[in-house]
Formats: sequence, structure tokens, C-alpha cells
Amino acid sequence: MIDLSEVRKISMLDERVLDRLQVLAREGEGGILDIGAYIGGSAIALASGHQGRRKHAVIEAGGSYPKHPYVPTDDIMTDLLGTAGTLRMRLRGAEVTYSAASQGRERPSFSTR
Repeated sequence: MIDLSEVRKISMLDERVLDRLQVLAREGEGGILDIGAYIGGSAIALASGHQGRRKHAVIEAGGSYPKHPYVPTDDIMTDLLGTAGTLRMRLRGAEVTYSAASQGRERPSFSTR
């Protein structure tokens, strides 16, 4: 499992919420749809819970939020794609499909597998 205190550094969500996501992904059934993942904290918590045992899709519209009080970003998609790279390295076998459109420019879907 991934240390959620590390995930918290890139997430708007409290560590307790990340823990619940991880538990739900581990114990639940069916696929996971993560809408509005921002830069990917929830995606990492969910993927670390299911460890590749379920389908998991992430949808993010993109944009920027440079004045966010905890996790500012000038480019949500670039940061999310960076998080996806980290996810790919840390969670081998956890397939997560990302689909996004940023500022009207379609970005291709991709998978961490």
C-alpha cells in the first residue's frame, strides 16, 4: 500500500478521506469512475486500494488553479499526467485509464498499464 501521508501532499482531500477511498476501492465491487481528479491524489488512493483488480477511469477537465491554498497548479493536466507517471511506477499492475480535455484541446486517453 502507498503511504497516504505522501499522497496528501498532492491532494485537496484530507488523509482520512483518502483512507476511505482506499478502503472502498479494496473492499467494493465493480469499476471505479473518478471524476474531477484535479492532480491525482484520489486516483492514487483508489488505485492503491484496488491494486489492479478492477477497471478504474479518471476524468479531468483541466485548467489551472494557481491560487489554490494547499495544492496550487498552473496546469492541472500536466500535473495529473505527472502523477499518473508516479502511479505507473509505484503501482505496477493497477490499470487506470485517464481521459481529459484541457482548455478545448483534446488529450488522448491513456492507461497506466
